Amino acid sequence: MKVTRNGTQPSRQGSPEWFTGKVWVDPLFMPEEPARASGAKVTFEPGARTAWHAHSLGQTLIVTDGCGRVQRWGGPVEEVHPGDVVWFEPGEKHWHGASPTTPMSHIAVVERTGDTDVMWGEHVSDEQYNGTDKIMENLTFFINGESKALSSVNSFATIEKIEGKEVIRARKDLKIEAFDEPTFIRLPESEFRNGVIEVSVMSKLLADAPEYARGFIGVAFRIDEHNSRFECIYLRPTNGRTEDPMRRNHATQYFSYPNFKFDRLRKEFPEKYESCADIGLNEWIKVRIEVSDDKAKLYLNDDEQPVLFVEDLKHGSDTSGGIGLWVEIGTDGYFRDLHIENK
Repeated sequence: MKVTRNGTQPSRQGSPEWFTGKVWVDPLFMPEEPARASGAKVTFEPGARTAWHAHSLGQTLIVTDGCGRVQRWGGPVEEVHPGDVVWFEPGEKHWHGASPTTPMSHIAVVERTGDTDVMWGEHVSDEQYNGTDKIMENLTFFINGESKALSSVNSFATIEKIEGKEVIRARKDLKIEAFDEPTFIRLPESEFRNGVIEVSVMSKLLADAPEYARGFIGVAFRIDEHNSRFECIYLRPTNGRTEDPMRRNHATQYFSYPNFKFDRLRKEFPEKYESCADIGLNEWIKVRIEVSDDKAKLYLNDDEQPVLFVEDLKHGSDTSGGIGLWVEIGTDGYFRDLHIENK
């Protein structure tokens, strides 16, 4: 038996990198092998909260004092009180904190899989904290000058304003661990076979982006009704200006879901479905994709010549379907100025 006496473990203030406002963390217990659970008492001053984050094996909160707020990504802000128990599923992006006028304390219990169990994201904005931001499963956005409803597929989205323009901000759902999956914001009423897709994109890296993240961002097209088949062209902005010549030649990518992901294409057809491009993070890139039967061309920033030419779309020339704004792991993606022309 082991007894840890009250007051024998020092409190620490929550880092501003991961918290907004004043937060105090009192360690309670660490896992003793073979157990994996650890616990801490966390106290939030009024208005204080965590940043968006997720836990690899989930998290349990037991509210002990005050009045708090919790929210999972895509869900409403909910108020919690002493005695309430909150469970966040593994990989579920969420935040928790105090109400605007009352402090809140809870006991947080997690299972650890290594040195850390948490994946930190961006800070919770005042609009998100107050429940006025547009975080939901369905959003509206102007496409070809008309307001249309969007739907998130294995991803999360908000509508935000940058430089006075509304933009779609998208991130991949952490529950999807595989690469080159249907992780996109799907556009409505789009039965696209041949034509032109134009959109400006900007990619940033999330705070918890893995080392291999490249700012993956692009467009999926000819998506079937079950999101189980589509073509996709995307960018790797971190590769655009690197000094590594091999990585530079992998700045753009085509893949076909589900059978021809990038790794298979790179192994069986080296360099055929990738190319170099002068692109980077944190800058707007104008993307134009022209699709005709079993061929597709990618143009960037109004260049006259395509940077990538796909002459054999793997699903053939007779397929059609929806369009999606696609992101991959580690990407904080932004989309604006969306225009679609069917031919």
